[in-house]
Amino acid sequence: MLIYDSAAAVIPLDPDNTSAGAVVIRDTAVLRLLGHIFSSHWDRAIDFGADDRQEDYKPTDLELAVLRLMAAGKKDEVIARQIGLSTRSTSRLIAGLMTRLEAANRFQAGVRATAKGWLP
Repeated sequence: MLIYDSAAAVIPLDPDNTSAGAVVIRDTAVLRLLGHIFSSHWDRAIDFGADDRQEDYKPTDLELAVLRLMAAGKKDEVIARQIGLSTRSTSRLIAGLMTRLEAANRFQAGVRATAKGWLP
């Protein structure tokens, strides 16, 4: 599925055989629905080639910077601005960290990150 500027979407008639053709959709209600479906899948996606073994996981420099800003009590919008990412990408990065840390909230994430030695 390709969505262009929320104005048109191109969907293959047969996802297993893309040479079978495609349909172009311009209806705003259908485009909104497709956008929600895309966002839902995007939010649940994992990095390409990501390994399920969490015990060997080491946070990246960017993730450590985000954890430090979270520990300082910064909101997602402020963190996004300071690290130069969109709010959506920052929220996704934070959600990934929370999942890896098995944390239900930011406080718990900070405690667990400290216990793992990720934060001083």
